[in-house]
Amino acid sequence: MFGSAYQHWQAALESEFFGPNAGGRTVLFHVDDGAAELIAEKYSLDVSLVEAVRSELRLDGNLPPYGKVAFGARQHNRLPVPQATAPPTLPLLAVTVLAASRMVSDENFRSNAYYPRLAEVLTGRHDHDAEQIVHRDFSDVAEMWRQLDRWLDTWDGARGTSTIIDHHRLVLIGYPLSQCLLRGYDRELIERMFSLVGYAPRSAADRMELLDATRKWAAHGRGFSHPLERAIADPRQHGLVGGLLQRLLAEWDGSVRERTGRRVGRLRLAADVDAGCLYWLAETPDEAAGGAVVDPRGGVYTFHASNYGPYAEWGREPRCDGSEIRSGLRLEGEVRQPPIVV
Repeated sequence: MFGSAYQHWQAALESEFFGPNAGGRTVLFHVDDGAAELIAEKYSLDVSLVEAVRSELRLDGNLPPYGKVAFGARQHNRLPVPQATAPPTLPLLAVTVLAASRMVSDENFRSNAYYPRLAEVLTGRHDHDAEQIVHRDFSDVAEMWRQLDRWLDTWDGARGTSTIIDHHRLVLIGYPLSQCLLRGYDRELIERMFSLVGYAPRSAADRMELLDATRKWAAHGRGFSHPLERAIADPRQHGLVGGLLQRLLAEWDGSVRERTGRRVGRLRLAADVDAGCLYWLAETPDEAAGGAVVDPRGGVYTFHASNYGPYAEWGREPRCDGSEIRSGLRLEGEVRQPPIVV
């Protein structure tokens, strides 16, 4: 019934969130852009989540946009209970959460604009017609969320305990919002915290330890979204937040990014006692054994592999003199060979 790309994403999402290993755990079906990329890499999925879902929808405005997926969901309901596999709606539901994760104020939308974000994800457009298309029959999608909640209940926790909840006011979009604790730039801010606190990439840590570190970090006004700040402050949600932080740490590759998506590497001051000089070391991606940073003014700063783990040595530039040591040094530009932006 569904194309191969959609089916592959269905299998990957079920394995990742609702497989047998989810038994006894509270499951948050949180999928943002970063999570979607990591799942695609982990399960060798060649087609993006958004493209796989788009291929199964009717987005021309003539037919119900979610009709095909809704039909598949009704067919699943006719199977004997408990159904062995999850309803065939997971990729579409994941996209509705991904859209919620992008709800941040910018030049186009306010932070509470859900349907415009969903239209942007599914159609690539910002216009009113696109918003009306994705809004049409969204009640079908809300029913898909309720169906997933019922399916999890039939397994009595063996495939994870549901966190899907009704919203007293947002009766349709409240379902994807309930799964989306991270909005906008929360992931980038949390990864910056991991780096500064000193957590190792792709490591494990106690969930309450991570929650405590995040709570202290948030107390200094780090710019977390309101949903995440509320969840951090709410003892009833600490288990969910702690579990999500554990997942983010296990997925984190050690990089830190700005809000623009550019990678941030730290500079460290080093001393050569024998030569009697100071020089800069730069944190680099694992794959960057050497290359050059080209700044917007055309300046070129070369670096090469060193014996200092993830840090590379610079060539004769940038200089290390008293003014730079006192005021700090920032290099901004594009890394060539390999093409990674810092």
